[in-house]
Amino acid sequence: MKIIFLLPTPKVHIYQGEALKIVINILFKILIQSKGEVPLEKIKSTYQFINKSGVTTVQQSTLFSIYYLANKSLTLIKYLLGLPIFRKVGDLLAHNWDGTIFYFKTRNKKKGNIIFNLNDYIDPEVFSFEYIFGNNSCLCCDNGASCIDIIEKLHQNILNKILTTFKESPPFKTITDIYIQTIKTLFFFQRYDLFLKYLEELELICSNSDDIIERDRFIVISNIIQAGDHTLMSTGVNECSEYCIRSTLGICDLLIYNVENNTNIGQSLIKNKIIINEKDFHPDTVLALQQVIFDDKSKFRFSCNIKPYQIPFKLYQFLLNTYPNNTLLKPSKTIIDHGRNRDNIVFLKQLYQNNLINDDIDNTNNEYNQLLSQLKQKLSEHRK
Repeated sequence: MKIIFLLPTPKVHIYQGEALKIVINILFKILIQSKGEVPLEKIKSTYQFINKSGVTTVQQSTLFSIYYLANKSLTLIKYLLGLPIFRKVGDLLAHNWDGTIFYFKTRNKKKGNIIFNLNDYIDPEVFSFEYIFGNNSCLCCDNGASCIDIIEKLHQNILNKILTTFKESPPFKTITDIYIQTIKTLFFFQRYDLFLKYLEELELICSNSDDIIERDRFIVISNIIQAGDHTLMSTGVNECSEYCIRSTLGICDLLIYNVENNTNIGQSLIKNKIIINEKDFHPDTVLALQQVIFDDKSKFRFSCNIKPYQIPFKLYQFLLNTYPNNTLLKPSKTIIDHGRNRDNIVFLKQLYQNNLINDDIDNTNNEYNQLLSQLKQKLSEHRK
């Protein structure tokens, strides 16, 4: 006789099924919070397994889309968190916040306080798993959209949403900040063509504004020079000089570039008087710009707060031999006094040992008279 045991089919209550779906998505969220530490193959295979399980599917949310972007490239997250409407979200993400709606409050001249719902700016249906990572046929490869395509889509979607929401009075500062963040990121990816494209768009927006706009300076001249692209130099620095940071180092780098390449790029940025302080000083800069700084015929006036004893002595000797009458370099009573007051006896000793200080008499200028006697007197006072 054959005995058959009939076991009852287990019943899963509705609330248990919903709880299971929630747990699965929580576990998947933990997986994608890895910041790139979990291999893409595992993420894609897990995503595929969940969606084919028949129990649930991976939820679509702004939060998940942000984590997808982080796994794609941390530069995308750096781009997002540099945008004005996302800056405050960084702290929430860092603490593994489980919320699904992000809010950002700013102020508008006509409308007062404005609340941005950040879910409106990253649509999970647009920035889906498939869009970012590609189809699941290849688990080991990332055949989704490129980082550049994603940045451009993010830029356009966020910008369109803002312009649609605030037709009458768009938040101009927010819009320009979005452009600046996009431009910086495109430069990082060395997409100089797009860098210039968005820079021109930004300038058009600023030019068409009814308000008097003071341009935000965010372009680092030395970074443009290091890119080694002449078109980028001439367009980015010449035509968009109002966005360039006017630091002494940047101006010196620009002068060096012009000297080495026989060009006149960025003339509107170069002032006739350039002040070089100790923090800006570098021997290579002085050597490269020696003619511009020390030649009496130079059209630039340098206020060089760098004293001769702060220049490496071999470089000082070379410059003095090349420009013997330059008042910044020529040994004088003032140079001796400064050297002694700063306890720079080594420099004074080097001047003496190299016969650069003597007791010649200059009847035209007492500053250069009997320098050796001056040195002995100051050193004797120093011993006391």
